[in-house]
Amino acid sequence: MGKRHIERICQNCQLFNAEKSQCSVVILHEGKRINLPVLAKDPCFFEMGYFDPTTKAVEDFTEDIKQVRFWVEDENGKPTKGNGTVKMEYPEGFFGKSTEESLGLDEDEELLMYLKVLEDSKKPFAGLGKKNQKPVKRQSKTPSDKKKIR
Repeated sequence: MGKRHIERICQNCQLFNAEKSQCSVVILHEGKRINLPVLAKDPCFFEMGYFDPTTKAVEDFTEDIKQVRFWVEDENGKPTKGNGTVKMEYPEGFFGKSTEESLGLDEDEELLMYLKVLEDSKKPFAGLGKKNQKPVKRQSKTPSDKKKIR
């Protein structure tokens, strides 16, 4: 027996919402959620090619489609329909480049930068010190002025 060919139309897709006659793939555009209105016999919009005038080539959306899952867990870590902690599962790079990729750093460089920031944060600020510490006397920077500054 050969493989059965399933026609790639909306009515054969699990993402087709027949009640609303729309595709369940959410398009985020300028902060708004958009679902495409489709008919059951329509071919998949996201698998069709389109002409991109900026690249002057026929392209498709297959690389742009990412699956993101949301669910709610109770305090025991079990899925619930009530109140709880919202969990999200998304593919790597979904929110753009990582800090390392953006800055061109590898893990060792990032760790060294982090340790330097920690080291710098432990240094006391000028003029600040422990409580009840006596003020430090400093000499004036001008050689003609021999007064001491408190």
